[in-house]
Amino acid sequence: MIDDTLFELIANNTSDLICIHNREMKILYATPSSKKILGVHPSELVGRELIDFLSETYHRDMDASLFRRMLYRPGAEVKVMLERKDGQQIWVKSTLSEVLQMSGGEFLLTTTTEITESVFLMEDLILAWSKEKELSEMRSNLFTIASHEFKTPLAVIQMQVDLLSSWGAKNKGDERFLTMLSKIEKQIQRLNDIIADLVQLKKINAGKEPFRPVSVDLTELLENLKTASGELREGRIIELSYSGTQRPIQADESMMTYVLSNLLDNACKYSPADTSVHLSAQFGPESVELMVADSGRGIPEKDLSRIFEPFYRAENAMDTDGAGVALSIVKEFVVLHGGKITIESEEGKGTRMRVKLPYTLERIS
Repeated sequence: MIDDTLFELIANNTSDLICIHNREMKILYATPSSKKILGVHPSELVGRELIDFLSETYHRDMDASLFRRMLYRPGAEVKVMLERKDGQQIWVKSTLSEVLQMSGGEFLLTTTTEITESVFLMEDLILAWSKEKELSEMRSNLFTIASHEFKTPLAVIQMQVDLLSSWGAKNKGDERFLTMLSKIEKQIQRLNDIIADLVQLKKINAGKEPFRPVSVDLTELLENLKTASGELREGRIIELSYSGTQRPIQADESMMTYVLSNLLDNACKYSPADTSVHLSAQFGPESVELMVADSGRGIPEKDLSRIFEPFYRAENAMDTDGAGVALSIVKEFVVLHGGKITIESEEGKGTRMRVKLPYTLERIS
């Protein structure tokens, strides 16, 4: 009735379980792959249906006739859980063909593929996503609590320091007393800066950071940053240079100030005293490339790939102020402008940060 040569050819060239059925869906022939998928010899399938192997846990709550109609729909692709002969439960994807006209009558063909691994992988991904979402919400709440709980005592401390400084100045207090107050004030500012970065990161993660692009005179912005950085980092020389035809860019000025001031701050922070930090702007036809270069301690090669991750700090930076948040914010702001940021560094030989920005907020290649 059925050409054994044809079946043998199919059987030897497929890992799927292919079955020939009569109109009542009874199996007339099955490929040897039944051993791998269901754990039974092909001859054990003859006279049975695939529905006989359905896992009890999968279909016990479903009406049998409804389940049969769902499975036996010509052309439909159905994912179901079957139970192997050894009791192991597996997921399969089964497709039923249209009626085939062959010598000996009308037949149907099913192709069944095991997809257990992919189903479990999807479950793992969903679970991971769920945990990540929960972690993200927890992290967001932590930022809120931290910013509130830290800000209040810091404000009180700052007020007391201001009063003591004022009292010391009026009464010509001990110079050592005023120096210690100055150190306390610097540490308060440091904590305030860290909190501000945490709050900024929270806004970015929540998609609540406002983006207000305007026409920005980049030359003026860089000149102002050079002056400010020079005042903040005594002994470091900021060298500013330009090339190409200078022109404005479309940008959120506050974000661009944050980006460049942080890059300059890092360059100064990790450079020896009385050394130069180079700030340059190269104006091209469609984009401008900004570079901040220093001759400081550099970044170990193993840390370079993770330097823009939140809270990650290079191994050789642990002795310096910072929480490892600012560079992740810098990258987010650059990407928001359709730009790219890259880093070149060698330990002991300095670091070069390059920011490439389009003039019109169109993404660059």
